[in-house]
Amino acid sequence: MPERTLWIIRHAAAEAPDLDQEDRDRPLSKAGQDECDALNETLSAASPGLPLDWLCISAARRTQQTANRLATSLGVPPAHRHVLESLYLANADTLLEELRCTPSDCERLGVIAHNPGVSELVSKLTGEPLRGLPTLGYVVLRTLRSLEDWSELAPKGCVGVRH
Repeated sequence: MPERTLWIIRHAAAEAPDLDQEDRDRPLSKAGQDECDALNETLSAASPGLPLDWLCISAARRTQQTANRLATSLGVPPAHRHVLESLYLANADTLLEELRCTPSDCERLGVIAHNPGVSELVSKLTGEPLRGLPTLGYVVLRTLRSLEDWSELAPKGCVGVRH
């Protein structure tokens, strides 16, 4: 049974809401694109928990654009990038439920979604309060014990490795 690593990432900065546009359709702003470029320079294969085996992505345009801009640095193969409607503005319980459905052969999992859900998920999994991830903020967690599969992921079952 392997120890598992989980990257929880908030999407990069998005354009301000437009009255003629659905929230889910907001693209990354120039600042958000710059955030992605800066993070790409920081990440390397030596980063804990990389490359990712699997990536769950909210169906919002800004999360998909974040994922596309970070894909090479995160090292996740295209076939293992999954856009999930259920992650759009999801709370911690919904995020956890979806992550528990990840295939058992995946040891390094990532999720790109929205606040407050991603911050609440970190708090739920570590038992430590988190005030809120900034845009493109991320936390890398490691399970406290080996898990047969992701369905065993539980509250207070992880420790922070990096943020």
